[in-house]
Amino acid sequence: MTGAADNVHWDVYGSTSGISCVSNQVCRDDADELVKMAESVTTNGFITIRQTFIISKNGTRVVIRMDLTNCANRDLDDFLVKRYADIDIDTGGSAGWANFQARWDKNRDSVFTYNLDGDAPDKKHGHVVNMVAMPSDLSLEGTYVGRLGAQQSASRANPNLLAPLPTGRTDGDGILQWHAPHFRAGECIRINLYYDTFRAFAR
Repeated sequence: MTGAADNVHWDVYGSTSGISCVSNQVCRDDADELVKMAESVTTNGFITIRQTFIISKNGTRVVIRMDLTNCANRDLDDFLVKRYADIDIDTGGSAGWANFQARWDKNRDSVFTYNLDGDAPDKKHGHVVNMVAMPSDLSLEGTYVGRLGAQQSASRANPNLLAPLPTGRTDGDGILQWHAPHFRAGECIRINLYYDTFRAFAR
């Protein structure tokens, strides 16, 4: 949000500024699906953020629905929303081997990171993880691939973007970004996206 200066709030794994969690609950947990809802609010009380996570137990897709409500008593201008993801593929667990290194690329609607089978040691495999924007109340403004540690979530700008794409194997992060010139008092904006993963067979 802009005024005399940008009013920036973020909630990223292990780092939070200006956002407080209000509640969370599991709405469904059965053999087919896990649905969890979490609600947060900016500390200035301007914006309520309700996120619904829909996780299929029979597939690889995680759908996320973000509902953002302007609870301020005035319209907000130049409203920017980022979905930031530090995706570490093929790392951790008994099958992990990549040590936080993977290739990165993007297209019009998604950011993705991957390892090829040719990158993997013997008897290990490469995988792909996509972060994909779905049709939403706001049009997607852009997709970005950044260098890990540059804190693209903490400012309007996206510093230290990786280029050229696709990258070699590195530790990066992906950003999806939406923008509203005006966010009216009382208005609710819904943003939809999903994560998906699958095997990468190319060498």
